[in-house]
Amino acid sequence: IPNVKTSSNELINTVTKYLDGHFSEDISIKLLAEKFFINKTTLMHSFKRYKGISIMEYVLYKRLEESKNWLKISNMTVAEISERCNFSTPSYYVQYFKKVYGITPIRYRKQEIQNKG
Repeated sequence: IPNVKTSSNELINTVTKYLDGHFSEDISIKLLAEKFFINKTTLMHSFKRYKGISIMEYVLYKRLEESKNWLKISNMTVAEISERCNFSTPSYYVQYFKKVYGITPIRYRKQEIQNKG
């Protein structure tokens, strides 16, 4: 009999790797469940149990991390970065960024520029 805990952990690692490579695309629980042949509810609960956050929180975090890179290395506007990282709207992106990091994307960019100089 296969170890269910190990196979669940392997599945979540596989899903995580997929998310790491596709976070800027449109992702849904339904799509992931179909792709990995697993029940949606089981997938959501297993991911949360192993990662400590929901799938969508993980995706949003990956998008935020990517947006920080774009803020540092590009002159793209906040709206352009928001779109590139697949946030629903620029205002949602700014709001979520501020919630997680405590500052706006623009202030973050200014701090990064000052830190380099």
